[in-house]
Amino acid sequence: MWEQVWQRDAWLELFGSFVSEDTGGKAVTKIKPHERRWLFPRFHQWHAVRTTSAHVRGHGPGHNYLLQHSTGSGKSNTIAWLASTLATLHTPADGSEVGPGAMKVGLGPDQPVFSKVVIVTDRVVLDRQLQDTVSGFDHTPGTIQKIDQNSAQLREALESAKARIVITTLQKFPIVAEQATKLAGARFAVIADEAHSSQAGEAAKDLKSVLTGLTGEQALKAAEAAESEQEQDPQDRLAEAARARGKQANLSFFAFTATPKQKTLEMFGERVHLRALRRRARSGPVESGPFMQAKQSTTVAAQFLTWLAERDRTLEGCTQHDIDAWYGSGPSTRRLVDRFLYWCRANRLIDQLDVPRHKCDDRHLIGEHDRLRIIRHLLTDDGIPDAYRIAGCLLTVYGQPVTRIVTMTIDDLRIEADSVQIRPARDWLDVPAPLAVVIKRHLDNRTSTSTTANAHTQWLFPGYMPGRHIRRESMGKALRDHGVPALAAKNTTWQQLVRHAPPQVVAQALGISPKTALDYADRAGADWMRYAADRSSDRE
Repeated sequence: MWEQVWQRDAWLELFGSFVSEDTGGKAVTKIKPHERRWLFPRFHQWHAVRTTSAHVRGHGPGHNYLLQHSTGSGKSNTIAWLASTLATLHTPADGSEVGPGAMKVGLGPDQPVFSKVVIVTDRVVLDRQLQDTVSGFDHTPGTIQKIDQNSAQLREALESAKARIVITTLQKFPIVAEQATKLAGARFAVIADEAHSSQAGEAAKDLKSVLTGLTGEQALKAAEAAESEQEQDPQDRLAEAARARGKQANLSFFAFTATPKQKTLEMFGERVHLRALRRRARSGPVESGPFMQAKQSTTVAAQFLTWLAERDRTLEGCTQHDIDAWYGSGPSTRRLVDRFLYWCRANRLIDQLDVPRHKCDDRHLIGEHDRLRIIRHLLTDDGIPDAYRIAGCLLTVYGQPVTRIVTMTIDDLRIEADSVQIRPARDWLDVPAPLAVVIKRHLDNRTSTSTTANAHTQWLFPGYMPGRHIRRESMGKALRDHGVPALAAKNTTWQQLVRHAPPQVVAQALGISPKTALDYADRAGADWMRYAADRSSDRE
């Protein structure tokens, strides 16, 4: 790769045709010196433009090209670089290198390959994005014509000799189909932003009739003969759709298509869930809980993509309204798409849209009277195994989630002759005397430690597998069997604790995020902002 890039001609081409200033939509004169940013192509962008233009230069117009881009690959910049390159592309100066395709349309040595480059998209929002991107690459007045008004503006741009690049939506072409017959003989490069089904339908037939100069029955027959049925998912027939357009001597298609839905899901599953599961597997067998969570997350992501398709949306065209509509309807499992949306946002597959945060509701709370009753039951009922009594108290007194409880070790306890301390996070907390008695007895008689492999285990709650702690699912089921609803008890504990202590203090003591503690304080109606103001006044 480096040998190609550092070749002298390639290096000069990079600076002459690719490197440009990213103005961010601002006028150059309004950009401060420290805000100036420069765009430099990534290798795959440079390679795609260079390879495609090299083939066009030697073979002339009349060929179709399909370019597949992946998540975060910088498709808009690649389109802009390709359009700028094709707009100034000339045939080889050596007549022997001019291909038969170029000679067929009457091109000789060192002549422009295309009369005009037309960038087409079937989505208005993305059309505006492309207009801004392409316009930022060439500041010569009149060279790039953005069609942002009506069909008359489009017709004028197509007939103009000055405009080299025309950016428009596919829907505008049928309007001018009957009035653009004078374009016969011109050579066009059509860059299709997305190979959607609409670009292979009725509107594309009108586009072809305009650019090939055919009219009437002749144009209709030619267009229909070139089109194939589009009953299947467009993502499954992108290459087929490109071939179905048929070859025209004066017309070249360059179709950019996004990564297919299945490929996107595979990338998400591999880069997010599979990596996490592999990290877990390094320390022992993967429990069923994380695996089922990964499976459900991927399933909901697939459902979300299908739901978007039913709304005639692609992932790149997803808007805030779509996300709000997804979360506002359907089953509660729809919230599990958040991991997928965060990943898409981080990889620039979607815009920086807001993903609603899931918050605890009343269905996952118990009353304070019920919480105290459960604590009393755990401390006084000797019929419950000590391990579950301790786990239940850690949950209902200290608000520790089951996932944290099962991974605690004996190093998280400090045993003295007359006291016991526990370390949920960074700080050591005193354990009430009734619970301290149970903990000491449990340490002397931990289950599953009779085998040689587990004889010296550090886990506070050893599992049946040698060297492993008890499974989260097993602990959760045992607590439920003894009348402790884990999730509701934990949420209620947190909500009660933030009523009696500042959320920041609770967060530090229990090892939860300050944002989570503040959310619980807000739902509990605890006005700790007034507390902070009062403390500040006292110090003054």
